[in-house]
Amino acid sequence: SATFNLTNTAATTITVNPAVGLAGTAGVATVPLSATLSSSAGPVSSGTITFPVTNSANSQVGTAVTGTVAKGGASATFSVPQGTPAGAYTVTAAYSGAPVPGPLVFLPSSGSGQLSLLAPGTPIRVTQMAVSRDSGGFFVVNLTLSNPTNSAVAGVALTKAQMGSTQSNTRPLPVPGTVPANSSVGVQVSFASTVGTSGTPVVLTVSGAYNGGSFSVGTRVTLP
Repeated sequence: SATFNLTNTAATTITVNPAVGLAGTAGVATVPLSATLSSSAGPVSSGTITFPVTNSANSQVGTAVTGTVAKGGASATFSVPQGTPAGAYTVTAAYSGAPVPGPLVFLPSSGSGQLSLLAPGTPIRVTQMAVSRDSGGFFVVNLTLSNPTNSAVAGVALTKAQMGSTQSNTRPLPVPGTVPANSSVGVQVSFASTVGTSGTPVVLTVSGAYNGGSFSVGTRVTLP
């Protein structure tokens, strides 16, 4: 009798998490890159994800890094080459695909996100932007404002929070005040559900001011 080996394949979807780091104008800097991986067939915990970074001319910046997939995601530390200017860069995440125990193979996939490189010496930096959705359908963005200097920075306040063309409905915008030296504070802003549907990519822009200067960052996020 004949024996047949049947292999099932499962599609995968990658979401690249927004990343913020320092430009390499004063030397080599590092920034963590990460992505989440999902499949309707179940959790993905095998294979690798490679992260090349490109500039606005679509030229590769530095050397691509690779992370091993575990529990539906992977991360790797990217070295920003010396001389890389501040600005927005594209991070592509390419999943290798992989078999799992049994007759199932997760197929390769890819996605892209944004890496924002800030100029060294900026006292206040937006180092994290996490987007979620609450029970009322509003999009909620949790921000981390960091002060990596050895002096406290006073007068810190958000002046703009925008998703796509939609302004935050949080009024007034948060005013953290003083951020202690070598410390961070968390703030939260929300947006109406009319920003877009789940899975839609939008640009999230956050700007603010502090005594003696200002800060701004924009990154592409995928609506949850």
